[in-house]
Amino acid sequence: MVNYTVTDLCTQIQASAAAIQAAANAVPSDQKVALLGYTVDGNFVQSPSITSVTTPPTTSDSKLWIIGAVLGPIAFVLLLIALCCYIHYKCRPRPTNGRITQVHP
Repeated sequence: MVNYTVTDLCTQIQASAAAIQAAANAVPSDQKVALLGYTVDGNFVQSPSITSVTTPPTTSDSKLWIIGAVLGPIAFVLLLIALCCYIHYKCRPRPTNGRITQVHP
């Protein structure tokens, strides 16, 4: 919250809120905009740095979505292939499995 204090230049006394509101209402809206740099919409004042207009999404967002939709399934299939190759390599029979010989002393 921002609080402002307005003082009268001649008497150096703090001005009342009713006097400030009466003086502000005496100034036309277009002059308020020109003096303050703000837009006045009824009872609301909006800073020029705040924009209420939403910008449409850029085309790069849709391109990224398409790239993700294509590369995601491809990466999943490659992961499955790598998993199958790993399991095949680990579970295949080795030639030394049946040739256990005992050495007699």
